[in-house]
Amino acid sequence: MPSLSAEAVRVAQGARNYLLRNNSSGLLDARIGALTVPVSVQGDMWLDFGRSPPVPFIPVAQVLGGKLAPDALRGRIVLVGSSAVGLMDMQSSPLGEHIPGVQVHAVALAQILSGVHLQRPGWTASVEALALVAGMLLVGLVTQRKSFKFSILLVALLLTLLLGGTWYAFTVEHLLLDVATPALAVLLSFLVAGSTRHFASERQHRWLRQAFSRYVSPNKVAYLMAHPEQLQLSGRRQICSFVFTDLANFTTLIEHSDPAQMVMLINAYLEAMLEIVFRHEGTLDRIMGDALVVMFSAPVVQEDHRQRALDCALEMHVFASAYAERWQAKGVAWGHTRIGVHCGEVIVGNFGGKALFDYRALGDPINTAARLETVNKHLGTRVCISEAILEGCPGLPVRPVGRLVLKGKTQWLQTYEPVAATDARACAPLADYAGALALLQAGQSASALEQFEALAARHPQDPLVALHLRRLHKGACDDLIVLDSK
Repeated sequence: MPSLSAEAVRVAQGARNYLLRNNSSGLLDARIGALTVPVSVQGDMWLDFGRSPPVPFIPVAQVLGGKLAPDALRGRIVLVGSSAVGLMDMQSSPLGEHIPGVQVHAVALAQILSGVHLQRPGWTASVEALALVAGMLLVGLVTQRKSFKFSILLVALLLTLLLGGTWYAFTVEHLLLDVATPALAVLLSFLVAGSTRHFASERQHRWLRQAFSRYVSPNKVAYLMAHPEQLQLSGRRQICSFVFTDLANFTTLIEHSDPAQMVMLINAYLEAMLEIVFRHEGTLDRIMGDALVVMFSAPVVQEDHRQRALDCALEMHVFASAYAERWQAKGVAWGHTRIGVHCGEVIVGNFGGKALFDYRALGDPINTAARLETVNKHLGTRVCISEAILEGCPGLPVRPVGRLVLKGKTQWLQTYEPVAATDARACAPLADYAGALALLQAGQSASALEQFEALAARHPQDPLVALHLRRLHKGACDDLIVLDSK
């Protein structure tokens, strides 16, 4: 059955009939007089509202009122229709406009007469199906095997090709292709494959996050999630640096203080100390009451672990000193923090067996670091570091303490106090102190005694000067200090 626009074209040309061409799939085109109109297999004509020639509109009042020249309509095809909304002949165009129904026929007429047609041949459905299947398979396989970032880029590239190709076919070749279905299929394939991969790996990632979020700084958790091959849960040898901290007289403070206030104070103290640890990318080994055990270069190797450990210890010292002063000024007998730093080879891994995950380090360097923390109360210092740490921190100003033989040890350990952890107002100048200690190390006890007495007179609050002066008065002849208690 011919439409109004098709019949108008036939009558305008004086043609007597239509010529329809078809094949086994359906119609190919319709010939109306001298004009050929491509149609779908069902005989539909696709209208291109965006590029059809403009259609002039003439108000009917001009015609009825005799205001229109008679030649204005001669030789033209004229369609008469209404534009009143109440007559229910308003249509929605693909451009989002509400237009009179007669305008749809006018667009069809203009398109037929201009010879520029929008086509959708029979093979377009096969091309769309091929694009759908190929896109789904490609995205599904890539999403299962490659990274999420790579998969996102692939999906974006495929959508760009689909949209760009369809737009080119529409604007240049006047072909109407369905891009919505293949694009949605690509997105659906990405969502399904991505969800499958996510749920498959979520259990392992959840376990790793729960296990290490309590032990490793947040950036290390992200690193281990991205590089799980760096994580070995079985024990392995690793050179690490350790920082031990402890609060002086904390047990006594707890005994004579309000428990609620102490909980608030210790939580704020530990939270700030842990922020410092994580800022230097250290790993929390464990918390023992008010004490912290921190290791560096595990589980991820850090080439500068000695420097990181020392910088972390010094920043912790600055904070702890200010924290103690602030609460002491408020009448709370908050003690100072002692810190020991040492480095050595340990065994790092999971030592909790199958029942308990306990990622930690085992080895003599850990015990030594703990002893260096406690030895501060014998030396009168706040921070004590070993020569193994100093070797990784070239140029650090330090005051040599002496050769310490720790409780339970037979070998001495060269130890130092960082100048940054001393009270500059109370301590002797570094050169004067080093000169006096050099005399003691050389076995010149008489000269060393004279030098230390002079330093003690000028700097009575210097703990290391007082330490060596006491030792000299007891007959010491070198810098070897044997400790008989922890």
